[in-house]
Amino acid sequence: IGKSFDEIEVPAAQPTHLKVGDAGAGEIARINFPRKFGFIRVDGGGELFFHETKMKRGHLHELNPGDRAKFTIGKNQEGLTAENVEMAYYCLPQIGLDCSEQRVKCQTNDAKSHEMPPAPTPG
Repeated sequence: IGKSFDEIEVPAAQPTHLKVGDAGAGEIARINFPRKFGFIRVDGGGELFFHETKMKRGHLHELNPGDRAKFTIGKNQEGLTAENVEMAYYCLPQIGLDCSEQRVKCQTNDAKSHEMPPAPTPG
């Protein structure tokens, strides 16, 4: 084949519950730093490809597998993709920040306030 297993990037099934233009959230599944792309494990199922050029702010090297991200659904010749990718910052009630069951208001590193859904609970 000419490629090692590490060089072959095959996404899991794409999400079926989202369409182009929808907002989504998920967890960084894996990143290929040399080739400047990664995959997001989408809340609700599936994975989406994203490229560093489609990040809303920041750089790929600021992300790690397991980090929460939010994005907008886009499309390329391969199918659905994640665009406008950015870190999703969640507030934690135990440190005294204002959090509610429905929406969480958080401060990001650019000092802008964003509303995010609460982080999913394991289980």
